Amino acid sequence: QAGDKIKNDRFEILKQLGKGGFGITYLAEDTIKKQQIVIKTLNANQQSQADFAQKQENFVKEGFTLKTFNHPHIVKVHEPIQIGDLWGLVMEYIPGQDLADYIIANGRLGEAEALNYIDQIAQALDCVHQQKFFHRDVKPHNIMLRQDRGEAVLIDFGIAKEFVDLETIYLSNSLGTELYKPIEQYEKRGQFGAYTDIYALAVTLYHLLTGAAPGGGSPLYTSKARKDAQDKGWGDKLDEHLWEELAKAGVSKSTQSAIRAGMEIEPSQRPQTMTAFRELLGVVRRNVSIEAQIKSNSDCDERDPDTWCNRGLELYDLGNYEDAIIMYTLALRLGKERDYIWCNHGLALAHLGKYKEAICSYDFALECCGHSNPIIWWNRGNIFSELGEHEVAIANYDRALEFEKSDPDIWCSRGMAMLELERYKEAISNYNSALRIKRDNPIAWFYRGIALNNSDRYEEAVASYDRALAIEMHDIVWYLRGNTLSELERYEEAVISYDRALELKSDSPDTWINRGVAMANLGKDLEAIDSFERALEIEPDNPEASEKLQIVVDKIDKASGYKIDEARGYKIMY
Repeated sequence: QAGDKIKNDRFEILKQLGKGGFGITYLAEDTIKKQQIVIKTLNANQQSQADFAQKQENFVKEGFTLKTFNHPHIVKVHEPIQIGDLWGLVMEYIPGQDLADYIIANGRLGEAEALNYIDQIAQALDCVHQQKFFHRDVKPHNIMLRQDRGEAVLIDFGIAKEFVDLETIYLSNSLGTELYKPIEQYEKRGQFGAYTDIYALAVTLYHLLTGAAPGGGSPLYTSKARKDAQDKGWGDKLDEHLWEELAKAGVSKSTQSAIRAGMEIEPSQRPQTMTAFRELLGVVRRNVSIEAQIKSNSDCDERDPDTWCNRGLELYDLGNYEDAIIMYTLALRLGKERDYIWCNHGLALAHLGKYKEAICSYDFALECCGHSNPIIWWNRGNIFSELGEHEVAIANYDRALEFEKSDPDIWCSRGMAMLELERYKEAISNYNSALRIKRDNPIAWFYRGIALNNSDRYEEAVASYDRALAIEMHDIVWYLRGNTLSELERYEEAVISYDRALELKSDSPDTWINRGVAMANLGKDLEAIDSFERALEIEPDNPEASEKLQIVVDKIDKASGYKIDEARGYKIMY
């Protein structure tokens, strides 16, 4: 209640800010820092549920995830706090108003202002996507404008509803807001990607530019309704009204085109990354011409090869490898004796899959430096590994190590080549060398675990995977850890590992299959069936899942006398 002081009087509650189906937020004052903050908890309704403890655990876990999103346009999570049995998250307070209220007060936005806010949020979402998370509820109501600063901030990442229970990962239709969510969020087990948030962001931009959600908020314009209309053959006619509203608002044709691309029904038809969507909006420049590159820096010297090389590096960082190659080529015309330009040229070629040309560039680079640059030998070795020539790759790594024995990346690459050649003892030795140099290298611990597993040193492999996971969570590491524990017949622990893998990547049929096998080995046949069925929902023609499912079904039929549907219908009796 207002006036309550909590956490040893550290925070004083000022008022309730809002309440949703899962969470409740309060405005409070940090009495030590003398600043206003927000505290969010699960609401009273959730606290009364039988599975409240699990929900709260996931709520706090989600808060820790958000704490890692250090971006100026993402609301900050400061710390978790505990009051009795209740956990809360202390978050940044953003004075101002959300974009939905801003539109109501000021009317639709001009194109430049709208694109400025959308670009800021797109950059924030790109940060989120790079960490393998998605927002899944982007809308004007979840974008705050800082007072007097013209900055947009993304809020409400669905804390307390993102992981409400074990099914929520799959039952995505409980998430999102009708007019802003894409078709995959209506599906029972939707496949999510950056394109999921791109749809919602495109609809949000539509709202900002026209002053209202599509169709003025009509249910005819949800993605599900639009998909139904498409299936019936009159979707284009329905959508025509949407695009007319954009034209009436004076929106440029290029922005109209970007919004239409972002609002495509099928995920595969939308831009696949936030960078690609920003390029369509014109807020990121793509395929920048040579003339524009030079004009953008009036102080540059076009006779200096480093001018062109630096331009190439900028384009390379944007993923624009073809244009980067053009810049490096121009640089080499002026300074073909510079090994680092040849090396950059080779890296860009490698990204385009032009491996033989890349090797030629590295060879020129080695001639320039007298064959003494370890990075060039390392990059050259990586190309041969890509080509499957692992013995040649190892010879290149050995040359690199002649000049630089303290680079853990070279030892790791050499270890991976040894793995490919099934020389596991030597691979382990290489990863040990990498870890002596850099102890907190998750890649080295991970691949060391694989080499140990292939050497039948299962206990050591599990320990190596654990060290990798202590540094960085990854679904593949959890999955392989589960497989190794299964080899040790530690099936309970294996199931836990598979569950952690599925929390990070729910659409892996192999993980579901191996989880099912572990469940079957524990005698939990119905749980095993559930896992095999999950695998088949993701990949209906998977023969391994079908075969293992049938084995367990036959086992239950034979033991119980029930048909499988009856057995599943009477779980308690069973």
